[in-house]
Amino acid sequence: MAGVKSITDRILSDAKAKCEDIYSQAEREADGIRAAAASDAFAARERRLARAREDAARARERRIMAAHMEEKKVLLAAKQALLGEAFAGAREHILALPVSEYEEFLVGLIVTYSEDGTEEVLLSAKDKARLDGKRFINRANEKLKRDGLAKPALQLAEEDLEADAGFVLRRGDVEINCTLDALLAQKREGLEQELSVILFGNG
Repeated sequence: MAGVKSITDRILSDAKAKCEDIYSQAEREADGIRAAAASDAFAARERRLARAREDAARARERRIMAAHMEEKKVLLAAKQALLGEAFAGAREHILALPVSEYEEFLVGLIVTYSEDGTEEVLLSAKDKARLDGKRFINRANEKLKRDGLAKPALQLAEEDLEADAGFVLRRGDVEINCTLDALLAQKREGLEQELSVILFGNG
């Protein structure tokens, strides 16, 4: 009987030790799982925080860019308004020029825009009267000749031009619009484009 008890005790002892080993192993694995879970949770939290910081930074950058863009738009509108006032003033100034200065202004434009000195010149009825249309054309031809054109032959068109000031050069079906409003509009468009490029870039 003593031998059987001894064997039984040893079996029980081995089983107990085995259970303790299994329990210890299970505890270690559980600790590892808990540690890994905690580490994963921390990493996930850090990732969420990093994403939140990035999203906040991007949102702040978008707000700043939108504010800058709005500022540029307001500035452009203000400068366009100033341009409008300036060009309106220039228009009134030209319309109010003494006849001699106005004639000199138009002759200069004809010399600039005439291609070969053979065009018809369309003037408004008012300009034909105050400039003495035929005399004005003769003076323009003389100016072209002094500037090196051998045989200028500008002619005054019979029909009247519907414009406050300026003229139209016509040769066949081709017309060059040198009315005051057309010239000012062209100049203003160029200045507005320059302003836009300065404020917003080429894109």
